[in-house]
Amino acid sequence: MLVGSGALYLLTVGQTFDHLERQQEQVEIDRIQAALGMELASVLYIAEDFGHWDLTYEFAQTRAADYLEANLSSGETEFIKIDVILFLDTNNQPFFTLKRSYQTKEVLEIEALEIPEQRAKLLPQSSDEIAGVLTTRHGPLLIAAHQILDSQSNGPPRGFVIFGRLLMGDVIKQMSELTRHQIEIVNIDESDAKTTPVLNRSGTTTQYRIPIQPLGSPPLHFIQFTTARTIKEQGDRTFYGFITAMAAVFIIITWASRLLFIRYVATGLLKLDRRMKATTENDLKSNLTHSERPDEIGDLERSFDAMIERLHEYQVLNTETNQQLRQSEKLNALGQLTGGIAHDFNNLLLVVNGNIELAQQAATPEQFTQYLDRALTASNKASKLIQYLLAYVQKHPFQTQNVDLGELLTNMEDLLQSTLGDRIRLVLPESKGSWIVMSDLNQLETAILNLAINARDALPDGGRVNFEISEKEHKFSATDSPRNSVVLEISDNGVGMDDEIIAHAFDPFFTTKPIGKGSGLGLSMVHGFVRQSGGEVSLSSTIGKGTTVSLILPSASSG
Repeated sequence: MLVGSGALYLLTVGQTFDHLERQQEQVEIDRIQAALGMELASVLYIAEDFGHWDLTYEFAQTRAADYLEANLSSGETEFIKIDVILFLDTNNQPFFTLKRSYQTKEVLEIEALEIPEQRAKLLPQSSDEIAGVLTTRHGPLLIAAHQILDSQSNGPPRGFVIFGRLLMGDVIKQMSELTRHQIEIVNIDESDAKTTPVLNRSGTTTQYRIPIQPLGSPPLHFIQFTTARTIKEQGDRTFYGFITAMAAVFIIITWASRLLFIRYVATGLLKLDRRMKATTENDLKSNLTHSERPDEIGDLERSFDAMIERLHEYQVLNTETNQQLRQSEKLNALGQLTGGIAHDFNNLLLVVNGNIELAQQAATPEQFTQYLDRALTASNKASKLIQYLLAYVQKHPFQTQNVDLGELLTNMEDLLQSTLGDRIRLVLPESKGSWIVMSDLNQLETAILNLAINARDALPDGGRVNFEISEKEHKFSATDSPRNSVVLEISDNGVGMDDEIIAHAFDPFFTTKPIGKGSGLGLSMVHGFVRQSGGEVSLSSTIGKGTTVSLILPSASSG
């Protein structure tokens, strides 16, 4: 109910607040643009005033120096807050130029006013005046141009006046006071120039970036300021108040419903629950009540009584049979696990004993330490055997890392050779490439060791065990696209297997060996481990020619 109410609120009242907030944002944008327009209008007013002044008209004809001293001195330009003044004749040639910031006293370099072709674009064509913004290296320049006419607008134009005011310092301060926002001018990245306002909304504030559109070029400056999202804050308070009220109503309704439920439903269910908990395997019939309650709870109690009576009958008939079945299953599982675990521990103990014997015969301390380390490694693997049994059902948590199969086989060479024995030749990959897979190092070592032991058992008269590594693209499932994979092949030239044995080779506890010689878990653990690693296992075998097991693992480079 709360979710539905909240969704309804957001679709109605929430949208109204959003609409009001966007209207307020547009008002702020309009206010900034109006303030900018007022500043531009003040520059245009100055240009218009000078352009219609008879003294200016006369100065354009005579070029008298006293006009400049009286009207365009530094004090006068600072009074009217003008940074740039140009007087041009009818041929667009300047006969008076002043480009100095009245605030910083810095001489201004404004390229567009130096080049006649660009300067001509700033002069009025179809009217007496023109105003706009010019982009300069000093920042945006509010600029206005007007024809030089007499006070009655009679006679031919004597030239043009151009006045400019940098959008900085006092101008920004005046706009900030007018709009009640702390305004600043920000450069625009030319590769991402915006011609429309950009609003960056956070949880409590909105940052406005309003582009200043210059004359004849893309905008290169923003007017930037930040406001509090008061409408959103009010909307949030209203929303949370609404949700709080709905939650209170929901709690009251829920509490009242709970009281009714406890009185008419839960009491009966709790009584039945107590009867169920009190009913034990050795005392099924003592809790029969034969309820006379006329509602659904009474029907449930009577059904429970009938079930108890039937269970008592089944208990009497099946007790002896169930005991015999459980005993048979227990003996069967115990026999398979005892033989298998003894076999696997025996294999690891052979490695431990072999390395200890080698350590006793070691010629150097380094060899002694090396053989003891191998014995310790095999001993640790024996202690983890029970954990490895879980790999087939994917319950063992992996500790994955980058594993180089080539380096791993090199490190295991002595262990593999001692496991295979003197009558079996071990052949490792000739190339020393780098084949990286993401896998659990300990379980990968165990899988390789299990496959080596299987190969050894398939070579009672000796033979050869080959390890080969290659890379190829492999599609691991019907939905996957081909990915880079690393293939580890372990092959022997032993007795081989027929199709029936191959079909069950990966089944847990399946083995062709007598009890005590194999658990039937070796290949099943390899299969489970590779599947947990996101890979696949394939098996091919021919009677009398040998067996090849291929571990196909996703390459670490495939992601």
